[in-house]
Amino acid sequence: MSKSEDAALLLPGTEEIEFKPWTLKEATDATSTEIAKYIEDRINVYVDDNIYGRELHALWSLDFKDFNIIEYKKTTPQTKALRDFLRSRNVLVPRTGQSIAVELLKSRLTQWQPMPDDCLHEVKENFRPIYPITKQYAISNSTLEILRLSIKNTFEGQEHQHMLLAKWNEISLQSVLNEQEGTKDVERALITLITNLRKIQSGLDQSFKNEPYLYSKLLTAYRGHPATRAACSIYSNNNSVTDLSNRLQANIA
Repeated sequence: MSKSEDAALLLPGTEEIEFKPWTLKEATDATSTEIAKYIEDRINVYVDDNIYGRELHALWSLDFKDFNIIEYKKTTPQTKALRDFLRSRNVLVPRTGQSIAVELLKSRLTQWQPMPDDCLHEVKENFRPIYPITKQYAISNSTLEILRLSIKNTFEGQEHQHMLLAKWNEISLQSVLNEQEGTKDVERALITLITNLRKIQSGLDQSFKNEPYLYSKLLTAYRGHPATRAACSIYSNNNSVTDLSNRLQANIA
């Protein structure tokens, strides 16, 4: 029997090795390749365990408690990947113009903060693997794919759905009018409202991406304003968004 077969027979009874974060000495003595692998391995675990937000910040802080600026700077691609991964999973690592190593260290030493809503789309659009995959950097295809899927899951995951549904429920004709400066233009607000709702709807779960759901929301959004309340009360056999929009525009013309 070969050594590999012997090892295979031992695998079922082998206890899983418990992970222990690097000590200060281990982190300080580690080579750039070892640090790169450590970062990749921890990201893989965070993805496998589907960790987000406050929990991710706490675990990352523990796993990298003895990492300093010097350690992060030893492996630029993986350090950048870690920063982008954390931001994609609702852990705020500010982009202040300082080095990524400094930003990571400052974020680890402070309490968890969520990513601002206005930065979520920026994270999705700006994340690009810009470094060549070479032996010099020792970054793997699998890690980049994990990061891509992680970001995709963030924007299609439960937290993002909750955020979109909250915006969907809050928006109304009156809220759009309130955002207008100067003279309130109801007709322009109608167009803006439909545009914004369609944009939000495009990111919702498939079960919400249909005309009746949008039509029902528009009725609710319009009924709260005197200029459109009457048009919403008119019965129509054609319950389409286009028909409702035409009735509303005719009513306020």
